[in-house]
Amino acid sequence: MSTGVYQGTKRKSRISKGDQVSGILFALPWILGILIFFAYPLLSSIYFSLTDFNGQTVNAFLGFRNFTNLFADRDGTFWISIRNTLIYTAMAVPSVILLGLCLALVMNIKSRVQGIYRVLAFLPTLVPAVATGVIWQWLLRPYLEEPSLAIPALVFITWWGLGSGLIILLAGLQDVPETYYEAAALDGASAWKKFRHVTLPLISPVLFFRILTDTIGALQQFALPYLVGGSQGGVLNSMLFYNVRLFNAAFSEFRMGQASAMAWLAFIVIALVTLIIYRTSKYWVHYMGGD
Repeated sequence: MSTGVYQGTKRKSRISKGDQVSGILFALPWILGILIFFAYPLLSSIYFSLTDFNGQTVNAFLGFRNFTNLFADRDGTFWISIRNTLIYTAMAVPSVILLGLCLALVMNIKSRVQGIYRVLAFLPTLVPAVATGVIWQWLLRPYLEEPSLAIPALVFITWWGLGSGLIILLAGLQDVPETYYEAAALDGASAWKKFRHVTLPLISPVLFFRILTDTIGALQQFALPYLVGGSQGGVLNSMLFYNVRLFNAAFSEFRMGQASAMAWLAFIVIALVTLIIYRTSKYWVHYMGGD
């Protein structure tokens, strides 16, 4: 009896080991992909940020000199790129979310042409970013050549692609139970009070998601200012964003060490901004069924 139990346990152990080996073999391509295309570049960029690296050879170990040289900003472009990026973020994120919410409220009204409105709103997001940049560069050329209007023009172009975020907001609106509006109507609530005390609190998780992702995306914006303003950042560096400045340091000036330092500085800033948004969300984000 004991021998049979032992053999059965041993057989199960062998099967378990075989399953483990099979699982490792199946996961091996993914593991190698993570190690080669994520872990290695990540660790390499940390090392290169501390060196004088030109893309081929490491000429010297500089410690944190790449970081201090950035803040010294001998040519002035580092702080200009930060200023432009922050101004764009402050203008683009609130306006895109507000405009998207207004359009989502309109599209949430039941009508026969509701589906057509949704399709038309989403279609611009299907246009490739390069085509969008070229078209709007041609249409808004007089405004883009005026430094004071360059960033507002980029924000206007950003509105063109708000369809995907609009769909998310629309999904959040449709998730609000109709019974809440009926209860508010029985209490004599106006349309504004329904929006203020019912709609906004219940879609606050969706707004939180949009604010978080849109802020990260705006701080990392590269394609739009690069396509519209070029690698030099337009007239008087009016469209020189942080990632464009990073791109120039890496692939135009071949200062890969400084570019790596810029990348890690951006990572730290975005991580801090994300943490702040998360920590403050407990004061205004409300989840259905939560406290």
